[in-house]
Amino acid sequence: MMWLRRHLRLGFLLLVALPVLAACGQPALNPSAQAPAPIADGPRAQPFSVATLEGDTFTLAERPGHPVVLFFAASWCGSCYAEAQGLAQLERIYGARGIRFLVLDVDPTSTMEDLRSFKDIAGLTRSWALDKGNVVTRAYQVRALDTTVVIDAEGRIVYRDEVPTPPATLQGILDRLLQ
Repeated sequence: MMWLRRHLRLGFLLLVALPVLAACGQPALNPSAQAPAPIADGPRAQPFSVATLEGDTFTLAERPGHPVVLFFAASWCGSCYAEAQGLAQLERIYGARGIRFLVLDVDPTSTMEDLRSFKDIAGLTRSWALDKGNVVTRAYQVRALDTTVVIDAEGRIVYRDEVPTPPATLQGILDRLLQ
């Protein structure tokens, strides 16, 4: 039975998560992709709830009036560490101003202990969660690790990228949201 469970888990990883995981750390094909412009009049963000590492539930619908930064990563992804550390800097600046940050580990084989280790290295203090079953990953059509999605206070996606995002790029986006 254990053998079957292990093979089913591997099959899930290969079919669902591998395309996302394979893109970890891939350079952008064109340099301008490093800092795309904000999305004008973006689509509504898909509602979701996830259990966090802290034992709470992060529910997007319960965040009206608060911008949210979603970061899709994996605990073993080297480029994800760097971006998570940049998010930690931004959290120190913007967390008290109402912007919420959520790191979602999309690797179906990750454990809470893996996520806890990732969190300790990155330094972010707020919400971390495993995206069990890749529910949020699919809802947001995430195809690569290091995907960042910024949702404004009205629940619209105003920024999205699939490459490591420099903190200065996100800082510009967040400053505009708070004006």
